[in-house]
Amino acid sequence: MNKTTEYIDALLLSEREKAALPKTDIRAVHQALDAEHRTYSREDDSPLGSVKARLEHAWPDSLAQGQLIKDGEGRDHLQAMPKATRSSMFPDPWRTNPIGRFWDRLRGRDVTPRYVSRLTKEEQANEQKWRTVGTIRRYILLILTLAQTVIATWYMKTILPYQGWAADQSYGYGGAGYLGLLYAAPALRVANRYPHLVCRAVLLGVSRILDGVDGILATAYRAR
Repeated sequence: MNKTTEYIDALLLSEREKAALPKTDIRAVHQALDAEHRTYSREDDSPLGSVKARLEHAWPDSLAQGQLIKDGEGRDHLQAMPKATRSSMFPDPWRTNPIGRFWDRLRGRDVTPRYVSRLTKEEQANEQKWRTVGTIRRYILLILTLAQTVIATWYMKTILPYQGWAADQSYGYGGAGYLGLLYAAPALRVANRYPHLVCRAVLLGVSRILDGVDGILATAYRAR
């Protein structure tokens, strides 16, 4: 018994199929198993011709769903990884206006992204499910963010000087003391520097009106 006969005995073939194979040359064995009867210049490449036949007998499930493919040189081999699926590098236009999207839906316009339209119905259903889940998560995150902001603001008002909400009480003025300080003092400064008598009188009158409303002594800020 030589190596060729040992190789034939190890094949998962019936006794009739084994007896039909040549036992003189290993290259002839692979050529006999090859349905296309291809020849190779190198003896070491001869097993490539019998790949499909040996898989059909030893591992028939591997040939299902086009798992056995040919490479660029026409050799049979198993597909080790899924085919590359390339998508567009340009993102779909994202319309951020919720009112506009709602109006488009009312008018019956298609607002489905392009990548979703290329999916199957089953994939679209899965995509819609995850889009719904993502929307719920975003609203939950928004609510948590607003809630912690409100709570933090409520506690900060108790530890800030003058109790946070009443920071203008230290000046001894009314509830709009800051507004009077912002408007009366600049008006008085401009009036003191403006050379025209009529405009100066008008600006002084504005400052006195603000004094009467806010209780701020604008004369205290009069430019010297």
